[in-house]
Amino acid sequence: MKKNLLRVFCLVLVLTMLVGVLPALAANDISVFVSVSAQGAPALTKDGKPAVLMEVRVPEGATVEDAIIAAHKAYCPDGAEGWEKAESDWGMSMVKIWGSYDGVGAYYVNGEMPMVQSWEMQAGDGDYVDLILYGPDWSDSYACFDQRTAIIAAGEKLTLTLTRDEFDENWVAQPVPLAGAAVKTTDGKVLGTTDKDGKITVSFAEAGTYLITASSEDFVITAPLCAAYVGPAMVIAPAKDISVFVSVSAQGVPALTKDGKPASALKVTVPAGSTVEDAIIAAHKAYCPAGAEGWEKAESDWGMSMVKIWGSYDGVGAYYVNGVMPWVQSWEMEAHDYDSVDLVLYGPDWSDSYACFDQRAADAEAGKKLTLTLTHDEFDENWVAQPVPLAGATVKTTDGKVLGTTDKDGKVTVSFAAAGLYYVTASSADAVITAPICVVSVAAPASAYKTYVVKAGDTLWSIAKSQLGDAFRWGELFDANYDLIKNPRMIYVGQVLNIPA
Repeated sequence: MKKNLLRVFCLVLVLTMLVGVLPALAANDISVFVSVSAQGAPALTKDGKPAVLMEVRVPEGATVEDAIIAAHKAYCPDGAEGWEKAESDWGMSMVKIWGSYDGVGAYYVNGEMPMVQSWEMQAGDGDYVDLILYGPDWSDSYACFDQRTAIIAAGEKLTLTLTRDEFDENWVAQPVPLAGAAVKTTDGKVLGTTDKDGKITVSFAEAGTYLITASSEDFVITAPLCAAYVGPAMVIAPAKDISVFVSVSAQGVPALTKDGKPASALKVTVPAGSTVEDAIIAAHKAYCPAGAEGWEKAESDWGMSMVKIWGSYDGVGAYYVNGVMPWVQSWEMEAHDYDSVDLVLYGPDWSDSYACFDQRAADAEAGKKLTLTLTHDEFDENWVAQPVPLAGATVKTTDGKVLGTTDKDGKVTVSFAAAGLYYVTASSADAVITAPICVVSVAAPASAYKTYVVKAGDTLWSIAKSQLGDAFRWGELFDANYDLIKNPRMIYVGQVLNIPA
């Protein structure tokens, strides 16, 4: 995001530097960008700047010639007098271009020469027009970069491809890579040489605007141009760590950490790109009573095999990621930021059904109700797990306090009288289920009001504006203090008013 904002800022800033501050564009005007190449080099404007990407605004429906004339009027040292045309058997003839009578000229639109150049060719919004004054022998080959503008950060690499036109037997232009061309800025700083594919990679150490062009010792080419808008150097952030939350269910009940707490939503931090196994190992190292020795794996015909989980060799195990068992469990499965990993140690007969609440963590207020929904997996004929509501399950805290029983839709409503952290789990008399967990953070009851002491000059209007941010909410103040205020126009210094929180 920051890089995109940087690019937009640079583009706006540099276009302003190139062509000056322009008035608002009329709704029916279009923008055309004119560049002038004079006998192999960029022409100069009346301000001595390269005549590159000069923005002109012309009415919608204007011709390319209209844009060319507008560019002469606005930027040419000779103004409109720098342009003169004539008709010929070939269509258009440019007698004078950018104030010069030498040589002959043509124009290209968006990198292509119109098959028949005509005064009536219509310009389009955002068109690039290259106006070219050839050398006396017409030998110049039209050349261009694959990018006319580029937005990069200082130190960032920019790769450009340079091509020139070759004509086939039907005089149809075909762009071909131009190797060995000297690439440089318009002020003469050499940047390098194009390779066999016409490519060159450049970079700039400092922010600014750089106009890039090229020349060739093997061919007379028109001046190709790319305006590079270079912003401040980007700070490359180190690879991000991710947080993964691991819970361990051991044969139907939550496992315990080395501190004797439920092994539920154990936060581990691993580098981005880590695997689920990396997170599992990190959880064992940090929380398992047996440490890293509590985990042991092996390969099997099914992919992964967990020989030891949370220090136990009993039963068999699996893992679920965000409530879903991966179709093929693999040591290489990548973990993502804020994934929830349920590590399950089944009973010896594999009969445990995976169960989970719809919320793994919940915030509640003391005395207020919280509704949870419990599901467990059933497998169809293709052994694809489908979560279904689990009715009649006993919902309780991990220290054994029963909170209620799920209804036919797997729902249960619970509440807690005091603030604190509660680990809610469940068991079923009808099915062997893995231990579902929801960590509930319960806050003390919040007061419905704060108070305000009336000062001299106060009114309900002014108090509503200062305390509620909206003077028109004065009626809420009146309602909240109905037992104290009999007349909304009469409040007294020293009165303590209730302010809705």
